Amino acid sequence: MNNLKGPWYSLTETQQKLEITATELNYLITEEELLPVVFTKSRNFLLFYPEQEGWAGLAACQYRGHLALHRECIAKLLDGDKVGLGKAT
Repeated sequence: MNNLKGPWYSLTETQQKLEITATELNYLITEEELLPVVFTKSRNFLLFYPEQEGWAGLAACQYRGHLALHRECIAKLLDGDKVGLGKAT
C-alpha cells in the first residue's frame, strides 16, 4: 500500500461517477480493477510479527489514514452492513 494516490471517493460517489450498480462495483473490486480502502479515524495499532514461540511486538503507534480491506469487507459495506476493526483489550 505504498504511494497511494487519490482521487478518493466514497462507495456511493464511485457508483455515481462510474454510473454502475453496487453489484458492478463489487465485481470491479473482486477483479482487482479498483482498490478499495477505508479512511480511519485516529486509532492505536500494535505492530507485531510471528515467531516460533508466538508473536513478537515491535511497537505501538497511532494511525489515521487509509487501510486496504479484504473484498469481503467491502462487499458488506456495499450491502449497507457495518464493518468494525478489532480492538486490543
